Amino acid sequence: MVQLRDCFPFWKALTKEQQNTMEESAVKRTFEKGTLLHAGEEDCVGLIAVAEGLLRVYTVSEEGKEMTMYRLLERDVCLFSASCIFQDIRFDVMVSAAEAVELKDIDTLEQLREAERESVSSGKQTADGFPPGKI
Repeated sequence: MVQLRDCFPFWKALTKEQQNTMEESAVKRTFEKGTLLHAGEEDCVGLIAVAEGLLRVYTVSEEGKEMTMYRLLERDVCLFSASCIFQDIRFDVMVSAAEAVELKDIDTLEQLREAERESVSSGKQTADGFPPGKI
């Protein structure tokens, strides 16, 4: 079974607290083929890590034609499904299950940001490996 640590190359750089926050906030979800998981700017699913199966990320033209941008395989992460965490940046993409899929949905990224701020204020190293204040 794929674990969160398998999906994020920066996992070892996170503090134990940050790792625990991600693990505790990850919700296991399963979807059947064809299920729409994310409908552009209309929703914010959260950060999606594929544990098993295949996701399709696509956009829809003004004429209604679907255009596949890419597919996400096991251990891949979809940032576009959490586009609401990016200030002033919106991605109008759709995410659907190209086949039956099991994923980890992480919807508490704000908690990680707060843990990062606490780590910086206490003088610890940041998650990206830089000393505080050097980002």
